Amino acid sequence: MLNNYRIIFEAGEEENLLSELPEDLKTSIMIKAFGKVVERIIFLSENEQKSQEFVWATISLAKERKYVQNEVIYQKDDVGDSFYMIYEGIVTLQAPNEIPIINYKHGNLVGDSEAYLEKQTRDCKAYASANPTILYQIMMKDME
Repeated sequence: MLNNYRIIFEAGEEENLLSELPEDLKTSIMIKAFGKVVERIIFLSENEQKSQEFVWATISLAKERKYVQNEVIYQKDDVGDSFYMIYEGIVTLQAPNEIPIINYKHGNLVGDSEAYLEKQTRDCKAYASANPTILYQIMMKDME
């Protein structure tokens, strides 16, 4: 059912529909649709200074991306125009000399430093180290 919901309400229709609902109903829908994602992403769940409105606005911009083990997420020198929230799996960052630098697991962000620095290129390669690896990608242009 949730997959059908996402297909029907892509590209802003969801935002228009949700904006017309009472706040308590909107919160209930968002918790049902994205509650498990929010619980697993440290950036969204463990900072009490973030309002629910911020959390739901952020997660509504995210696009789910699924990767298999060893699949490349981004390459060194790609434009850092997005960042990723790891829902499930492991993401490994690899130095230009092909030595793994660090592994990130569910709950972490990847690619955020280049994305926040606007149009900076990636300084290393990122790839999925587990099967499956499920990420939620946020494009910086969507946050403007």
